[in-house]
Amino acid sequence: MSLLEMQSCLARLYVSDTFRTLFRADPAGTLAGYDLTAREAAALEAVDQRMLEVFAATLRNKRGKRLRRAYSASFAWNHAAMEAVLARHLEVSCARPAGTSHRDVLDFGGFAEQTLADPGRFPPAVAELLRFERLAYEATFVWRAVAGGEHAREMAPSDIPVVPAGVLIDDFGHDVVALDAALRAGEAAGDPPPSPNTVVFRPGRDAGEQRMLRVNGATALVLRLCDGRRTAAGVVGEAEKALRSGDLTAAVLGTLRRLAGLGVVTVAAREAEA
Repeated sequence: MSLLEMQSCLARLYVSDTFRTLFRADPAGTLAGYDLTAREAAALEAVDQRMLEVFAATLRNKRGKRLRRAYSASFAWNHAAMEAVLARHLEVSCARPAGTSHRDVLDFGGFAEQTLADPGRFPPAVAELLRFERLAYEATFVWRAVAGGEHAREMAPSDIPVVPAGVLIDDFGHDVVALDAALRAGEAAGDPPPSPNTVVFRPGRDAGEQRMLRVNGATALVLRLCDGRRTAAGVVGEAEKALRSGDLTAAVLGTLRRLAGLGVVTVAAREAEA
């Protein structure tokens, strides 16, 4: 237990500016909250403070670069606010058990989205852009290639269409795809007008690749109905009721076939065998 306590204390010293400040001012008092032997406490108190700061800065810069890269559009749009959120994230996250760098990127995106979801200070699109970047990153590193084309056959009415694991679907109130592209190209962004749309994020054929597509309202409805609880014929029936339309069999089955060709929809039996 004592060794774990020492490792925990060291980890906190590496990542927490506040904890290092307290440690410099009162080493013994700061360490009192840890279950350390006298020898371990003495070893920690003898740590070279200058080298501790150098190592802490190296870790902080490495994490910061990774997070700025994952959310480059948001940092470009609201640099000062994002840097402030980044500093808070690095400080707060040190209190939690260490996770993967992938998890760190996702956690930061959620933290930043909640922090900047303040209509009194930022346009609503700011938080939406963060959510868009987080989902794009998550789909990129699902580590499951969804190959399009192999299921691009005629969808039989008795087939049960499902959205495969790794495909993420979300609704946005602004055109975040265009906003993201503009910011990454170095263009200025104001307060974009509302433009409701649905974005589908899907892994590419290779690990670390991600592709996305915007879909219209009718296609988004069909995707939502592909939950594994109904056949393709059932999807047709539900779509007809939701859209208050006549026979949509050809249109819906055609949409399902196109989505299957993109790897966004597959058949339940095949998904279970994958």
